[in-house]
Order: sequence, then C-alpha cells, then structure tokens
Amino acid sequence: MDSAGERLLSWVADVIAGNDRPLGHVDDEFARYVRAARLEALAVAHGAAHPSFADGQRRAFASALAIERASANVVALLADDGIPSVTLKGPALGARYWGDAALRSSTDVDVLVSPHDAERARLLLVRSGFVMGTTYPEWYLRWLHFHVELHRRQPPAVVELHWNVVRPAVGRVPVERIIATAEQVNCGASVLPAPRPSWQLVTGAVHAIQHQLGLRTLVDLSFVARRLRREDWEEAVAEAEAAGLGPLVYYAVAETAGRLRWRAPASLERLRPGPLRDAAVRAFLARLPRLGGWTRAQDRTWRLLMPVLADSGWRWLTALP
Repeated sequence: MDSAGERLLSWVADVIAGNDRPLGHVDDEFARYVRAARLEALAVAHGAAHPSFADGQRRAFASALAIERASANVVALLADDGIPSVTLKGPALGARYWGDAALRSSTDVDVLVSPHDAERARLLLVRSGFVMGTTYPEWYLRWLHFHVELHRRQPPAVVELHWNVVRPAVGRVPVERIIATAEQVNCGASVLPAPRPSWQLVTGAVHAIQHQLGLRTLVDLSFVARRLRREDWEEAVAEAEAAGLGPLVYYAVAETAGRLRWRAPASLERLRPGPLRDAAVRAFLARLPRLGGWTRAQDRTWRLLMPVLADSGWRWLTALP
C-alpha cells in the first residue's frame, strides 16, 4: 500500500483509539482514499482540509438528516401495519457508536423485518409509493443478500428491505429476537430501533465479511467493538456461537483489530476454529487488499468462501442454494 493509504489507516486507528489528531490540509491522494472509504464527514470533523471536502459537513448533515427521516418514516409505516422492524447501520449506528449520526454518511435505509413479514412489508412499501429498484436484479438480491431494494422519487429515498443478514446455509440468525430485543437510539431528529450492542457486533462482523473487510466496514466494527462492555462481549460471543457464525465473527473482529491497532478481549478466542482451518483461512485473508481494489472474480470467490468463515464448513462450498 502506498504512503497515503498507510497514513489513512494510521489516522483512522488514532480516531478509534480516541486520540484526536487534527488532520489539517491533506494531499490529493489522501483525500481520494478518504472519499473512497466514505469517511469525508469524519475527516472534516477532525480538521481535514481539501478542496474536494468543501461544504462536506453541510452535505453530510443534510444527507444524514434525510436518511434519518426516511428511516423513521419507514419504521412507522411498517409499525402502523403491525410489522415490527429494526434499522441496520445508518443513523442509529452513527449516533450510538460514531458519536454523531452526521459523521457516518448513508445512502439508503436498511431495515430488517421477520422473514414471515417480508413480503407483506414489501407490498406495503409498494402501495405507499415505492417501486422495485433496478440497481441489481431482484433474484440476485433475494438469493445472495436476502433483501430487496425499493426506490421512491418524492421525497427521494432508497430502502433495502432485509429479512436475514446471511444465507441460512451460512448461519442461523434469530431475526425475530434481534427485532424484539432492539434498543431505541436517539439520532437527534428522531428515535430509531437498532440491534442491541451484542447483535451490532455480530451483524457488523457479517457486514464486514460481506464487503471484503473494506475500510468503512472496519471503522463501523471498530467503533462498536471499542464501546462494548465486558458483558456485551460475552453475549456477542454466545450469540455468534449459537448462530453458527463463530469463526466468521472471529476473523472479522481479529482482522479489524489487527489493522486498526486495538485489542480484542480474550473471550473472542472461544470462536477461533481448529489450527488447520485457521491457517488456511489466515493465508487467504493475508492476500486481501487492505483498502479495496477487488475484481468481480475475486468478489465471487470471496462470497463462495463465506461459509468457510462460518461454522457451515468446507462441505458447503460446492452446494448450490
């Protein structure tokens, strides 16, 4: 990695650790990495100055407020029809763990409902003015990501309606319990339901793996991990084990801690798999680009390897959904 990439990782690690190091003027290459990782608002809040960041805070605040309002509207719409839900990532994650919802830019509303409510929720959103998105084929999103994408023009909003966070063959995620045990997060203009801390860690780890340990997902996971209490960690480890996601969570957290220089608790070691599998997966992870740059072929390979990072094992690699 070039020096700009290394400097960005070093600065992010300092922010995660609570060491407020003002950035001042940054060069073009550093600014490019910041934009690619969608960390402009965080950088500007820490004193970064660059022509491409001009007006960045205002735009970040306006975007965060729009996503927050859209999230609250979707949650209320579903609740009025008797469909409980919880928001994933987004303003609640920013407010609860980043310190301010406006520091974490979002482009869409991620909402999780029970698999039993998914189709009813989709139809409700369509009746309220949303149309099915066309960014990716619907069959692809349903098959691999367990969500559908819906768009609305006025007021503009993009909703990703989730009914799981991983394929059932990868892990057994208790979606209904995540929703039932959600905490209410004050985001400034509204209060949004979000997963409790233990599930924020587990879903954050899954999200990091799904996105090839991209820097933005590592920042999300680090902010959550650094703010967990000991009992939250114990609960997260137990939930990951019960869901069959233990090794996946282990690798995501261990890689994140290593790259951003913080120490994971000893309880995480309970999730480490056996030595042969551990060595093979670590050899693969060592070849990952640290700040992106994936090809589509690499992305497909990574998604096929996801079960290896969970408890479903090597045998599932050749199985079709």
